[in-house]
Amino acid sequence: MGYNKKMKPREPGRPLHVMVVGRVSTPQQDIENIEAGYIFAEKVLPEIWDGESIITRLGERASGMLVKRETMLEAYELIDEGWPDLVLMEDLSKAFRNPRWILAFVQDCVDADIRVIAPGDHLDTWEDNYEIVLSSAALRHGMHIPDTRRRVRRTSSKTFSEGGMVMKVRYGYRKLTKEEAATGTFGPAKLRIAKAVEATPVIQQLRRLVVEQKKEGRALAYWLNTQLPPIPTGPYSKSDEWTAQMVMGLLTDEILYGKRQFPKVIHTPINRSGEHRRSKNPDPPSNLYPCLAHMTKEEFDEMNAVLEQLGTGATAAGREHPRFQIPRTHAVLPFQFCVCSVCLRFMYLSGYGVMKCQNCREMGNRHCWNHVQTSCDKVREVVIDLLLEHVGRHPEGLKILHDTAWSVLCEERRIAKTSSTSVDREIKSLKAQAERLGKAIALSDKDLPTLVKQLSDIETQLTAASKKAKRKKESERATPQSRKELELDPRATLLELAATNFAFANFVRKIIPNFLVRPVQALDTGLVRPQGVITLDFGAMFKDSDPMKSTPSEQVIVDLFDPPKHIQAVKSVMALKQKKEASGQKASLKIIGRELGINHMTVKRAISYARLMQENGLDKPYRVLTEKPTIASRWRPPQHSQDDNQEDAA
Repeated sequence: MGYNKKMKPREPGRPLHVMVVGRVSTPQQDIENIEAGYIFAEKVLPEIWDGESIITRLGERASGMLVKRETMLEAYELIDEGWPDLVLMEDLSKAFRNPRWILAFVQDCVDADIRVIAPGDHLDTWEDNYEIVLSSAALRHGMHIPDTRRRVRRTSSKTFSEGGMVMKVRYGYRKLTKEEAATGTFGPAKLRIAKAVEATPVIQQLRRLVVEQKKEGRALAYWLNTQLPPIPTGPYSKSDEWTAQMVMGLLTDEILYGKRQFPKVIHTPINRSGEHRRSKNPDPPSNLYPCLAHMTKEEFDEMNAVLEQLGTGATAAGREHPRFQIPRTHAVLPFQFCVCSVCLRFMYLSGYGVMKCQNCREMGNRHCWNHVQTSCDKVREVVIDLLLEHVGRHPEGLKILHDTAWSVLCEERRIAKTSSTSVDREIKSLKAQAERLGKAIALSDKDLPTLVKQLSDIETQLTAASKKAKRKKESERATPQSRKELELDPRATLLELAATNFAFANFVRKIIPNFLVRPVQALDTGLVRPQGVITLDFGAMFKDSDPMKSTPSEQVIVDLFDPPKHIQAVKSVMALKQKKEASGQKASLKIIGRELGINHMTVKRAISYARLMQENGLDKPYRVLTEKPTIASRWRPPQHSQDDNQEDAA
């Protein structure tokens, strides 16, 4: 195919901007194939352009079914900026494999006046009737999907029947190499998994704890975590600490009596995103291997019957859980944000509105000594105040902050409007039902109790729906109604968004990439309080082409608590006292207190505290703890009852 139509850059005299897209799908494919694809696509450049060119190559190893991939997000960002004059790729599957997104990507480029050439598909969007080539190429690439899926399923089924398809193994088992499996030493030849004999006593003890002592998941995890030496969680576990979920997953897996199953989870593709929806396979193919058993089937059934009676202890699960199908990474501030300065792990909610380090829990073998509690509301206030103070120094940054907040608000309003319409329809329907039941009760002389009960239920639902509609209207009135109103007083709105909106929280996390919470202790008490060490990176707000992108990051230390009055007054009290003494004036407690507007006992305590700071050689009112303090208020370990201690000893 010849490319006779010469390119012209949008701005005469500048180089041609070329974006080249490449991709390979799986780890089995050589990463160098991406480079080969670049070279193949760029061969057309001499035919369509004679001058200087600037080439940006975007390539990665990822499935072409995924929509939100790093390279394609970057490609769309460049397209939105109007950077490329030309997009090159070996064939259209380098951008996407799904025909839906292939068509969308090429059409988006055409709409932006960007030429697209894919030599492998003979596509050039500057040719007449290019849509015919585009449609046929997209169809051809899409037809590979079911064929590939069928081959993968066929191969995996055969491999499983021969003892393969060993993905991640649980505690008590290990994956064999092909050479080890071929010997038949650990079981039938080709079986790629073997039992870890040393784990059998541990698994049998877990079974006895369940059957004889009626221990459930959390108690079993605690037992595993407190053994010496520690019992490992398994080669593929992301954590070296047992959790109730991990223990329950192990004890309910039928491989404990030798039954292998595959696939246990069905992955259904989501066409819109290219990701997969996971669901439990109700009847997976299975094979029985006695050499893998840690217990008999009778023992397994007995144990799981007790576990079923005990339950998991969870308050809500599945669709009833408030975070059903919400990824853990989607969190409002300050979650997935604050990190313990001692063990560098996230701080989790540990009570009403407070967080603690996830490793300071009683049940665990990685006890972190940092037990400091941090108020979620206080963290949000500190973060928003820092943003307004520091971003306010840069008008461009302040505009971006307001733009982000306003766009998030508009999106919330759009969703709320749809929800309000649904609630209004529900109220209208319930009122109609109540009216019909009222007429039926008035005309009927039998079955009245049933009708009255139905009417009562509908009235209860109607009251709940009316309250919901009222809350929505009040919430909408409380938010700014215009961009100008937001700019006049943004603090309250930003605090609300930080506590409720995932998108705004992610925006803040980009600006504050590090938020360490370290424990500090006052000099006159054992109470330990949280202090934040915050890294501010305002360059993350700007695009690469913006000069503000190079803004250096800075570190800020802030108290995540409200200091006592006497500590707040130390600096002002000592400054006034020294000033009066230097001028020969009387500096009594009452005089200083009267001038500063504080109680004279607060002045006395402030002077005493300043003396303590001087004795300890500190210029800050708090000492930073780098090891567990010998005396710390509210850090005492919980007191167990005598029965609990006897059970643990048993």
